Amino acid sequence: MKRALFAALLLCAAAVQAAPALKSGTFAPARPAPEIVQKAADGSDFRLSALGGKVVGLEFGFPHSPAVCPASLAMLAQARQKLGAHADRLQVVFISVDPERDTPARLKSFPAQFDKSFIGLSRTPEQMAAI
Repeated sequence: MKRALFAALLLCAAAVQAAPALKSGTFAPARPAPEIVQKAADGSDFRLSALGGKVVGLEFGFPHSPAVCPASLAMLAQARQKLGAHADRLQVVFISVDPERDTPARLKSFPAQFDKSFIGLSRTPEQMAAI
């Protein structure tokens, strides 16, 4: 999982280079992501550890963002397209930082506008602090 998270952060950083107004970063040294267990926006059970073996891009944002979130999700969707037959090896998880406004329906439809495989999650402020 460490390698997958680090690779996802590198992927995001590389994609962002084309849009200098966006900010990203990597963890050096790489560290494991904390377990995330909850209902996804589509009602399915989500467990981050179940994505083992995939590169996981954790995108933190909110659907009401006018520019940054749509741009970064579009870049991640382009990355999946460029992977072609290997696209299923990359899983993007969009995590809302505005749980008061972001309903499950909005968190299901917003990331899906960019790629139907993207998963939307909403976290409470306490849950976000753990991440």
